[in-house]
Amino acid sequence: MIRLEVAALATGLASVVVALFIPLIWSVFPEIMRTYFLGGEPGAVVVGFGVLVGIVGSMLFVINLFRRQFTLWWVRLLTVLALYLGLATAGATGI
Repeated sequence: MIRLEVAALATGLASVVVALFIPLIWSVFPEIMRTYFLGGEPGAVVVGFGVLVGIVGSMLFVINLFRRQFTLWWVRLLTVLALYLGLATAGATGI
């Protein structure tokens, strides 16, 4: 179950990084590529789905702690904190 949690957290963290990175290089993309990441388009849906997978991974982290699976718990905790800090940053910037 820890492997599933780590995979979900990594997916969520990668999606948050993409969500935060795209506005920084927005002007580099051609117009047709920009529309791919607007709301409701496939790129935005994939990023949003990845974020949801990351949130499920953070729930698995809590479940695994209650099941006393403490293998590298501090790395997993830092990943959960980074995921939610990235989500808060994306929300605060209005992405």
